[in-house]
Amino acid sequence: IQDISHELRTPLTILKGEFEVAMKKLRSPEEYKTVLKSSLEEIDKINRIVENLLLLTRFENKDVSLDMQKVDLAGLIGQAIGDMEILARQKNITIGAEIKDKIIIEADENQIRRLLLNLLDNAIKYTPEKGSISVVLARARDSARIEVADTGIGIAQNDIDQIFDRFYRVDKSRSARGFGL
Repeated sequence: IQDISHELRTPLTILKGEFEVAMKKLRSPEEYKTVLKSSLEEIDKINRIVENLLLLTRFENKDVSLDMQKVDLAGLIGQAIGDMEILARQKNITIGAEIKDKIIIEADENQIRRLLLNLLDNAIKYTPEKGSISVVLARARDSARIEVADTGIGIAQNDIDQIFDRFYRVDKSRSARGFGL
């Protein structure tokens, strides 16, 4: 609950501050438009937080029905990279992909997309300006292997076992927002 409260407090505080400043005096239509646009961005962040919480709850209760279908991992990786390039460009980060094998799996495409976007978002978040991110897709025996590597701060060896624990944060990144991997 403490982590969730922290996640929601930031966008709510920003919203409240923007509204308070906007109401202190009459402003031009453009100034109001700027406040409304920024407020919509914060509302989108709150919606994503709530959607993620609902998804976590559904998975915990085993109340998720996966939409299993054939998924082209190379195509999905390309789409995810395309979606995240805007964020990467803001930090002058390059994202490249190396597709060693064409791999089709039976999976829920939306959940695999969510996984890829989460990994790329973390890579962008923790990679410094002018860094790079690479995504490698290869066959590993009878399964697919997707590797995401970056020139960011990395994860200490003693934290590796815990990175998939919900809300776990490596000390260097505890102030960052998100639910963890």
